[in-house]
Amino acid sequence: MKKLIVATLLVFSAFTFAQEKMENETNSPRKGHWQNGESDEIRLKKLSSELNLNAKQQEQIKTVMAEQKAKREAFMKEKMANKEMAKVPTPEERKERIEKFEEAKLAMDAKLKAILSPEQLAKWNTIKEERKDKMKDRKEEKK
Repeated sequence: MKKLIVATLLVFSAFTFAQEKMENETNSPRKGHWQNGESDEIRLKKLSSELNLNAKQQEQIKTVMAEQKAKREAFMKEKMANKEMAKVPTPEERKERIEKFEEAKLAMDAKLKAILSPEQLAKWNTIKEERKDKMKDRKEEKK
């Protein structure tokens, strides 16, 4: 009888932990802040601490981030408009979008290069590579 009770408790505790994990994933703190406009402030604070930015650099980067956000939103609006119209982009259009996106990245890098010191720029490139690796790992996990 004791073994049956212990086994039942183990099963229920396993279900409880599984439910807690699922709730934490769906109610993550990151989920809401992208929608309420705090993302730029959070990113700026994180960059400031990681790169030891001074006040002038923070203001300059804030401007660059705002420009980047506007471009990203325009890109997403265009993409969603095409999706709503059920328009499938041609290979040429895809190539054009990719080139446009790459140009925006290069422009951002050039602006950051003008703002950051060489040490900060090296650290920024390291952070960027780490993010790229994390994204690559996430893609591989989904497969």
